[in-house]
Amino acid sequence: MSERELYAGPVSPYGRAVRIVLAEKGLKYDHGGTFPGYQISPTNQVPALIEDGQVIWDSGAIIEYLMSSYPNSLIEPGHVPFADTLVRRDHELEDKLALTTLQTLGTCLTILFQFQDVFSSHDDHPYLSRCADRAGKIIEWCEIQLNSNTDGFIPKVVSVADIRLASFLAFIESGYVNFDWRLHAGPKILAMVSRLEARPSFIEFPIPKKVAT
Repeated sequence: MSERELYAGPVSPYGRAVRIVLAEKGLKYDHGGTFPGYQISPTNQVPALIEDGQVIWDSGAIIEYLMSSYPNSLIEPGHVPFADTLVRRDHELEDKLALTTLQTLGTCLTILFQFQDVFSSHDDHPYLSRCADRAGKIIEWCEIQLNSNTDGFIPKVVSVADIRLASFLAFIESGYVNFDWRLHAGPKILAMVSRLEARPSFIEFPIPKKVAT
């Protein structure tokens, strides 16, 4: 049996995505205490996963490792299954582009989050304005990519891309980024978010609402 320990921030959409994948795989783990930082990771960032002494940092690397090492997932009655693979063999480029694009969305939102207390509006700084515009365009692109009101990026399963998008939008929705994502989303994204947030793995790991200061 593997010894597994996860370091992840409580409000991080990256950490949430890793937790959800672990839950979907039925993988147990211990919650890390104080993050050791540079002692285990050259980036000094969470999430970071330690399994059998091997340290894996960066949410993308962690999820790729989990998807390739543990192909089986839990079966949740009444819910569509979780994808067996990170990308489909016959749609590899398409699926990788979706994941890469969502990573850019996450970067944009992180920048807006880090500087929103410095500037009262995104429009007050040209770089932040471009980040907000890019985030909106990516969400609009995602709406086009979703297959239908009952599917996500990949038909008949919940994909890692679905988890990524829903986690980023939950981060905004919980008040950490001053950005109205609903202006850019359409019915397919709204339906997907509603469906996923009712899923046991999502319910187990919500992003807590930001406390007003």
